[in-house]
Amino acid sequence: MKTSILISAIVACALSAPIVSAQDKSAPAKPAMSMDMDKPMLQMQENMKKMQAQMERLRATTDPKERQ
Repeated sequence: MKTSILISAIVACALSAPIVSAQDKSAPAKPAMSMDMDKPMLQMQENMKKMQAQMERLRATTDPKERQ
């Protein structure tokens, strides 16, 4: 009986070790945006504003030809 309890305890510890070690790792820190990423980011933001304005015009119009 003691042998089966001992074996069960060893197996439980062996199976839980990867779970515990996986929880110890922290998420890698995000790299800071470099200066050369600013220009493309600004362009993307401008494009997003243009697309939003176009979508607003599409929602506001009732003429099907104008939508096309």
